[in-house]
Amino acid sequence: EEAEEEGEAEEEEASKENVEGNKVHSKKNIKTKSRSTRRHKETDNDAKDRVGGSDDLDSHKDREKEEKNDGALTANQRSSVSELFQKKAPERVMDASRKLPVTFLIVDDENFPLYSPCEEASWWPHRSKIEDENKKPGVKAMIVRTETRGPKSAMYTTYVIHVKTAFHVRGVSRRFSDFSVVDRKLRAKYPNAPELSRSHRILGTLSPSFVQERRQHLQEYLDKVLADHQLAHSDTMRHFMALTGIPDIGHSKEPKARDPFVEKAWNLSAVNVASLLQQLLQCRSAKDAPREARLLNKIGLLMCEMDNQSEGMIYLQKAVASARLASDRRALLACLSNNACAHFRFGGHAPGIELLEEAVEIAQRLGDVSLEASCLRKIALVHASHGDMLTALRFISEAAELCIAEEDQSGAASARFTAGVMKYEMGDTVGGVEALEQSLLLRCEVKDKLGIAEVLNRLGLALIDIGYHLQALDYFERALSLCQEMGDSWGEAATLRLLGYVHLAQVDGDRTISLDLFRKSLSLSRKNSDQLGQATCREGIADVLMDMDDAKGAIEHYSQAMTIREKATGGHKDPQTVTRHIQLLRSKLSRAKAQVLENDMGDEMHGQRSDDGGGGGDFLWRNDGGVSGSENETDAAFGSSDIIDSTPLKESSNMEFLQQQLASAMTNGAVALTKFWS
Repeated sequence: EEAEEEGEAEEEEASKENVEGNKVHSKKNIKTKSRSTRRHKETDNDAKDRVGGSDDLDSHKDREKEEKNDGALTANQRSSVSELFQKKAPERVMDASRKLPVTFLIVDDENFPLYSPCEEASWWPHRSKIEDENKKPGVKAMIVRTETRGPKSAMYTTYVIHVKTAFHVRGVSRRFSDFSVVDRKLRAKYPNAPELSRSHRILGTLSPSFVQERRQHLQEYLDKVLADHQLAHSDTMRHFMALTGIPDIGHSKEPKARDPFVEKAWNLSAVNVASLLQQLLQCRSAKDAPREARLLNKIGLLMCEMDNQSEGMIYLQKAVASARLASDRRALLACLSNNACAHFRFGGHAPGIELLEEAVEIAQRLGDVSLEASCLRKIALVHASHGDMLTALRFISEAAELCIAEEDQSGAASARFTAGVMKYEMGDTVGGVEALEQSLLLRCEVKDKLGIAEVLNRLGLALIDIGYHLQALDYFERALSLCQEMGDSWGEAATLRLLGYVHLAQVDGDRTISLDLFRKSLSLSRKNSDQLGQATCREGIADVLMDMDDAKGAIEHYSQAMTIREKATGGHKDPQTVTRHIQLLRSKLSRAKAQVLENDMGDEMHGQRSDDGGGGGDFLWRNDGGVSGSENETDAAFGSSDIIDSTPLKESSNMEFLQQQLASAMTNGAVALTKFWS
């Protein structure tokens, strides 16, 4: 009874506090309304004198809505992908025997190199290639529209800006006076800051032409300021873009912290084999088993990377034997894992599985859940690479559950991502997208920006698979912003290529945008010495040129792409894939050559008909005199004679060659493009 009386008393006090709070809130609203009414009575010159006053009053409600729904925008976009797939999932046959290409990386873990397997298309290798000089500000601002506000006696123009960061999207309204204040403050503190262009025009400042011209100049000014890391993260710009309360955006005064998700690759070129062998002899004489195991592990991995399979496997087996003599169980687990991955690399499936199962038992004895989950993930990838997707999904799901139970969000995100890739590859597109979205949520919680970019990239490809190109553009642009912010030039180049293909796929798209994106990606691929990336960019540029009716320029890029692909056939892990791509390039090259021949012969026929006084036009189209010649031969080559001009030519061999090239190009091109998009 006493507890009930105390609870009732607390409820009464809480209700009184709520009533008083509502009164105070209503008073604040009344004051806000009075300030807004006074604002409309001010003149234009008075409003210009107030620093930031237009934002505090004009877009106060809009900014409150954006701050409330700040994180909800990206969450809605993430959930929309699975909803779209549930409505419009592509019909695919479930194929659990499909093989997942896997690559093996070597990371330096406390001077103990380890094999780290991952999907061949994974961005995990990018983490060891991040450079600080490649980092760019992760803030983008776009003036999306203009609005005319104020009373008729003192009207003015506001510019609505969409500000995008890695995790936030919001809109702010600014006047030209606000831009002037920012320009004055930035140039006072940073003398090298870009200068804002001003107009001395007094009359006609509300005309559409003047507003559009000023909008363009303001956008160019924003682009220049945000291109500088120091200016973009200054307090002045943070306040201007309403980013003062966002902790995810770095500060200009803060030192650059190391990303905890960045892996350190093992530098093979810096390893001296002779020195390692000399140290190994000293360890054996001193009977130092732990150090001997480390040295044997290094030598074995180095031999395997130098394609010396037999000696590498011998040293790795000796490393396992030495680790068994030592009391360091973690070293034994690492040696077992490396030995198993070496077996997988060279085709030993069964012995590698046995070694990893022993490593899992050791991790369980140590009570280290992260090591156990890592071993389970390796087992899953091995099964997936050999075409046993169902077993692989069972192991990767177990690894994800272990990470979630131990609140290891980073490990759980990695396991969910791998599970999503496996499900999507085997045909379960809906389940794959759901797993990818779960991985995205987990990586957002731990602020793994490069991992977020990788998932956004995958989801964008999935959206292309069901025909939602505009939504895919948004995901690719967000991934591109994260890659630029992190300094991942490899991911930036890959995303630029995908953006180029998406713009090219648009029926009414601007082909110059696609061409510019492919050229930027080609420049980055050259810088990264990425041969396959250069071949893909060359092919994309040629596709755009073909769409722009520049077949001669396309032939040059197709030829260069095919040359690069042919050189990469020998060292590629999947030569059949490279061979199929070379066949696709040959069909495209044949089509481009046929187009050039068609244009040349069309010009020749056009000149002949002009001399004869006949009707002009391309030789493939019906002339004024009707169709002449054998229609059966034309039907056999093209399938239809309704749009073919069969006027006999002087060189019949050229016509036959042209018909064969066009027929094969159309057939092979259609099949190859279907395989490419699938």
